[in-house]
Parts: sequence; structure tokens; C-alpha cells
Amino acid sequence: MLLISLDDDRVRFCNERAADLFETTVEDIVGARAPQLHPDEQTYRRFRDTLERDRRVDAAGVEIRTRRGACFYSLLNARTLVSSGETLVMLTLTDVTEQKRIEDQLRALATTDTLTGAFTRRHFFDLAELEWARSTRHQHPLCVALIDVDHFKSVNDRFGHTIGDEALRAVAETVRGKLRRHDLLGRYGGDELALLFPETPLEGARQVSDRIRRAVAGIELAHGEITVKLTISAGLVARRGDEGLAVACQRADAALYEAKDAGRDCVVGVD
Repeated sequence: MLLISLDDDRVRFCNERAADLFETTVEDIVGARAPQLHPDEQTYRRFRDTLERDRRVDAAGVEIRTRRGACFYSLLNARTLVSSGETLVMLTLTDVTEQKRIEDQLRALATTDTLTGAFTRRHFFDLAELEWARSTRHQHPLCVALIDVDHFKSVNDRFGHTIGDEALRAVAETVRGKLRRHDLLGRYGGDELALLFPETPLEGARQVSDRIRRAVAGIELAHGEITVKLTISAGLVARRGDEGLAVACQRADAALYEAKDAGRDCVVGVD
């Protein structure tokens, strides 16, 4: 808990727990300017405006930097009061750093595939549907691709699931390294990955997909004395009129089978 003057922003009271949170002592903090509780001036002004209007702020999440430069996350509650003619703000801070860490981990688990680092299928489609609706509304080009690791079952059967998992990780990492900032990558299922190319006509998406294909062909995994090489096949389609994402994915899947029938290690693109 802290008591801070609203007039000169100096600390009038600080308990031991608050001093510990800020990695300082009660003697050092009392009488000094209040610790930085807000990331920027605009956020601080909103805090002050709310206090002046409502005389309270409830459970505001803040990231606070200590005197030694460390950061912790806190729930901040504030009340104004008058003591000896001086307007004070009584602040209580609850350290929720560990809770936020757990929440961030749970959020990551819900949105990110743990093996490949790509978006989960559900999260990919949530984001892709937003891009798809925007593209349809403004009639901007957009493409979707499905990528499949060639002969992946054989890799698993011959070298084991450890190498299979390593192969999927390596492919996903290689794909991610060739994408642009606004492209989306998701794990579609098994050894299949899904890509979305916003604001991109078919030829542009084909070029990116082919760069990915060539990069994957350069992957070499070691299994004892054996070098495991990988290739991918890709089916790529451009959005047609007002068709939905699910229909486009069906067309991309058909194009992917065409790529496999054509001998694999290639990209088949369809308008």
C-alpha cells in the first residue's frame, strides 16, 4: 500500500511489502516522487481523469518497473481521500506476475501448436476468416495453400516418430522463415500445414510457395549415418468471388493431390 499526494506526486506512506515490490526500502521511497506506475503520459492522464471523476480506480492491470529495472505485473486499486487538507491517493498493488505468466502459457497453448510453433487449426481459421471477410468485402486478392510433407509416413516408419517430429518442426520453421509478416501459418492436421497470403494474387503466392518448396528441399536431418532429406507438395488457390474459406480449402486440397500425382516436390496453383 502507498499513499501519494495528488498535488506533488510524492509518497507520504509506504508499507514494507510495497517497498519490497519496488526493490527498495521504505526510507528511500517515502518523500520521493511516486514510482512509475504507467507506461506513458496518456495512460497516466486517463488514470488521473478517472480518479478525479470517480474518486476511485478498480483492478487496473499495470506493468511496473522496479528501482533495479525488473518488471512485475500488478492489479492496482486506487481511492482518493483528504487528510489535513491534502488530497491523497491510496494505492494498493497486488502482484499477479505468476498468474499472468500462467495465463500467457494457457493462451499460447490454445493458439499455438506445441510441436511446430504454427497456429493451431482453430486459431488459424479464426484469423483466416477475418482476413477472408476483409478480402471479400474490398475485393482484394487473397490466396490459401495446403502443404504436405512428401512420404511422411515412410519417414516415420523407417526412422521413428522422433525423426518424424523433428521433420515437422524443421519444415514448419523453414516455412515460417520464408513468409512475410502478414502471412498466416497453421497446422492443418497431421503433416499438413495451411498458409494464407493476404493481399496477394496467385502469381505472388506461387513465388513464395516455390521459395518455401526449394528451402525445404535443402533440409537434411541426421539419423545415425543416414541423412534424411525432405520435400513438400503444395496446392495453392486464389479466392474466387464470394466463395467461402472452407470451399477454397477444398480446392487447395484437390490441387495438393494434383501436385502429388505430378510426382511431388512441386506447387500446383489454381485460379
